[in-house]
Amino acid sequence: MTPLAESFSFAPGVHVDIQQEGRSSKGPRKGNLAGADLSFSRIRLKLSYLPETGTVLRFRIREGPILLASGCGRVETARSRSAVEVRLTEVHPESVQALAVRLAPFMTEESRNHCRELYLAESVPLVHWESWISSSVRLSQLVQVSARINSSVTLERLLAEIMESAKTIMEAEASSLLLLDGETGELIFTVPTGPARAEISGIRIPAGKGFAGWVARTGVPLVVSAPEKDPRFFGEVSKSGFRTRNLICVPMRDSEGKTLGVLQALNRKGGLCFTEDDLPLFSSLSDHAAIAIEKARLHREALEKEKLERDLSLARSIQLGFLPKVIPDVAGFEIAGLSEPAAQVGGDYYDILPLAEGGCALVIADISGKGLSAALLMASLRAALRTQVKNRLSVEETIHLLNNGLTDDCPSNRFVTLFYGELEAPTRRLHYVNAGHNPPLLFNGSSFATLEEGGPILGFHKDLPFVGGSVEVGEGCTLLMYTDGVIEAQNRDEEMFGEERLRGFLARHHRLSATELLKVLYAELVAFVGDVAQYDDLTLLVVKGKR
Repeated sequence: MTPLAESFSFAPGVHVDIQQEGRSSKGPRKGNLAGADLSFSRIRLKLSYLPETGTVLRFRIREGPILLASGCGRVETARSRSAVEVRLTEVHPESVQALAVRLAPFMTEESRNHCRELYLAESVPLVHWESWISSSVRLSQLVQVSARINSSVTLERLLAEIMESAKTIMEAEASSLLLLDGETGELIFTVPTGPARAEISGIRIPAGKGFAGWVARTGVPLVVSAPEKDPRFFGEVSKSGFRTRNLICVPMRDSEGKTLGVLQALNRKGGLCFTEDDLPLFSSLSDHAAIAIEKARLHREALEKEKLERDLSLARSIQLGFLPKVIPDVAGFEIAGLSEPAAQVGGDYYDILPLAEGGCALVIADISGKGLSAALLMASLRAALRTQVKNRLSVEETIHLLNNGLTDDCPSNRFVTLFYGELEAPTRRLHYVNAGHNPPLLFNGSSFATLEEGGPILGFHKDLPFVGGSVEVGEGCTLLMYTDGVIEAQNRDEEMFGEERLRGFLARHHRLSATELLKVLYAELVAFVGDVAQYDDLTLLVVKGKR
């Protein structure tokens, strides 16, 4: 029985009890190796031999893995204050060897070699021992790679660690991770290892060429033992004399099954070749690399989204700053405005500019499109219009010059609809130009008038003619200017709010103050659309003639 016990070599502090047919002996083991690396601080192992049942293993574990004996026989556990005792019965013939294999990943290479040289090698064919130890160590390394996936290391460092592990686990002279260029279909040597890594890093393999290209195109793993005799052989990428004797290559896919690239390992050490049995393990490494890449991509996208949200939030605050902070006090009139973009920023615009004669300039505009591009064009429109207003030209000439400037700035797929008017306080008249905008509604308490005089949209063509109109905003009259986001607001049944509903609202609520009218109208719009997301920017501007 002694040779069986001496098959194990552990670090100092690991206590072993040996029992043989009821007799027990204790003491330090022969051949204990200082520095043997165990992942737990103390194991109490008892090997018992009973003629009736064969070998029975008992060991007590204060910390660390408990199920080391899994697969060796029937496992029974009992917990005490200080440890867990594991009793293994119905032992398989090679249970001791199997237990040694499970301990092997936690030993140093020196300790594993010592086990190999002891009696264990006499009772089991040497090739089995080597296979068990190799498989156990390779699986242990794969587990370590898995743990690194969720660490905080950079993608570049993590991929380098994965590929170094691939080279070690596959017992290869070299390994490479090649990423697929989605536009060209080429494979790029992104993380090579081995003697030629500096030389081949960044080299591109034409689409579909070589073993790697074939695997990327077909998605089929590949094991090749004689590359030079295979028609898919692309030739040696390295010019430094490195020669490919055999290889294994597997595709790397993301969670949706899209090919990201391939992993390959070259030249198995010891004069051996890769086999089909190596594919599951190597494919696991490929999956780990794919997870790392996708995790980094999602992290990068999250950071970019966060930055975009910050930028849009800043843009929104700037755009809100463009809206009138103080409504000019125009004798005989009450004025209020409201704008609500569909996104963080939008292309609607309104402004109220005081004029020297005590009146004010009124503008409401809608830039085609939504979002950031429309917001930028709106800012350009605002600056240009404010410059023209200071020149104190007629409303027709003001819009004519504004259109010429916008035509130079507007992209071909963008345009502006705009209503511009100048309100004279003493005469109560509004001189205006409607440049392709929704006609404002003027309600006098009993009937409606629409303000339609003007011309085409702005930013489409230079030197277009614009005709001005003029109306009186008398006492008790209400002038409502709006963008198409108001009348085109839709509910769940895809019914639009519409101009008729807007007219009905104005007829019912025209006695409200300008500010209250906007609040109630906006609340009615929100109630109308319900839980349907706002599709377009929404802007309102109200002028009421005081009695």
